[in-house]
Amino acid sequence: ITISSLETDATRAVTLTKDGSAVGSVTDVASYATYMSTATDGVYVVSVVDTDKANNASAAGTLTFTLDKTVPATPNAALTTDSTNGGSGFGSDAITKSGAITAPTNVESGAIVEYRVTKDGGTPSSWSTTYTAPLTDGTVDGSYVVDVRQTDKAGNISNVETITYTLDTTAANAPTVTLTTDS
Repeated sequence: ITISSLETDATRAVTLTKDGSAVGSVTDVASYATYMSTATDGVYVVSVVDTDKANNASAAGTLTFTLDKTVPATPNAALTTDSTNGGSGFGSDAITKSGAITAPTNVESGAIVEYRVTKDGGTPSSWSTTYTAPLTDGTVDGSYVVDVRQTDKAGNISNVETITYTLDTTAANAPTVTLTTDS
């Protein structure tokens, strides 16, 4: 916090409450700074009163704020469709004909969700608040890594959820069928 300069020969008293309870160790600006360096999440009220050398006390200057140092949960986004050809074990092989991602359901209120995409081991895109699934016309088939994170209102950034899949939208070659015996 920043507090206006102190009048010459005046004294300053700083009081701090957390979630409605006084923090007894805070009595001046220095002790406030020491306390806040290890403070935990909560609603804080800082009150400052200056008293001049004639013992005239100012009205209290106050500041109320919420401290939030908690990292939000890792987003639980997922590949929407892990395509299968009906064969055993193909429903969880991360090969798909649609790169759609199901948005996370565990986003903190007011948080921003961001996506970053890497194709075929190349350079990751910049973080973006939108994710657009790749085209499904066969022109962008390949290996994809989609990173998803959330940033809460206090600026805390979650761990990254990584979704890896292979996009394969190209149809299989038509089989050749021939008659082996023509009698």
